[in-house]
Amino acid sequence: MNKLIVAVEGINGSGKSSTCNRLSLALSDLCISNVVLREVGSTIYGNGIRKSVFGDPDVPRPQSQMGRVMQILSSMEDTTTLIKRLPVEVVILNRWWLSTLVYQKDIITKENLKAVTSIFGIATPDISIILTINYQTYLSRTVGREERLGEVDFTAIDNGYRGIYRDPASHYLPEVHLLGTDSSDPTEDIVRIILGKGVIGYSIDGRRHKEDRKEEE
Repeated sequence: MNKLIVAVEGINGSGKSSTCNRLSLALSDLCISNVVLREVGSTIYGNGIRKSVFGDPDVPRPQSQMGRVMQILSSMEDTTTLIKRLPVEVVILNRWWLSTLVYQKDIITKENLKAVTSIFGIATPDISIILTINYQTYLSRTVGREERLGEVDFTAIDNGYRGIYRDPASHYLPEVHLLGTDSSDPTEDIVRIILGKGVIGYSIDGRRHKEDRKEEE
């Protein structure tokens, strides 16, 4: 089965998880089979890497920043294997390596990321959605979190995402969209983008919607 890979990217608080969940429900309503995966893997191995990268007192933490990047890439390799096996039409990724490019820009570039992802055989999203918010929205959505960015750091990361959108030469992604979530829900826009790729979906009895509509006519 051919599958479309959609990556939802953005700074913390931009609404990635909520958008991924709403998108999954919207696609399911259209009888389009889909699954949501987290950025560094939904398998046991991937979750182990997540604990190591983002902190767990019981898991050894790599000392070098590059070591952490390599762990993320290793987990992406694991997730790529999972993606290939999943019998769904759309795979929704809650972050992928575009965010690695933004957050680790001091040690990893488009060129060496492309080389490493090629070596690892890591999947490239067909569509990348970058969600954006302003700083006040970020503050309101991250109340109570231990790690909150100051406005300077927030702006630097936000500009990193926007720069990738504005400059196609800064990445090798086939399609990138920039959608704001300060006061709007981007789900419908993303569904339209996906449907524009020819994804149709199946009815309960296994026939495609297009065939159902012809019979109804």
